[in-house]
Amino acid sequence: MAGEVPLARELMLQNVEACRSRGLVPRLFQALCNLALLEVMVGQTDRADMLVTEAVSLRPSLKALFPRVQAQTVQAKVAQRRGDMDAARRGARSALEITSHDEGPARLLALLMMSWTDLCEGRHTSSVLMESNQLGRRGDMRLLGCQALGVGAWFAARRHDPSEATLE
Repeated sequence: MAGEVPLARELMLQNVEACRSRGLVPRLFQALCNLALLEVMVGQTDRADMLVTEAVSLRPSLKALFPRVQAQTVQAKVAQRRGDMDAARRGARSALEITSHDEGPARLLALLMMSWTDLCEGRHTSSVLMESNQLGRRGDMRLLGCQALGVGAWFAARRHDPSEATLE
């Protein structure tokens, strides 16, 4: 949050290695995806792609919805950062499809990716945004919920609607 990317990267790499050395596959998967997301945010898309590919190769439990959505979201973010909005939208849409019967964090993560894709493409209103805001207001998903409401504020600001651009 303070912009100390080298420190964040080093701490995340330590986490990856600790999970790897202990054989904690589900945690290693998540650590790799989180590090990949950091790399996307700082423009290191090749490194992010390599990390998420490694995470997916671990084959986390197919029963666990969140890891599958997390990997698709990171892959969509890589595509988005590279300017391939078609691939980003396909990834976000795929994440939405596999969470169609879910109302938990995996669904909210998929909605956030699709909402962000809409925003990046200049769509300043979105049905997925309304759903993400609804899920985001639930008390059991505060962190992802804050992100959902933040994306909602971006949408409102882009529509030049200050009454909707506040976070409740």
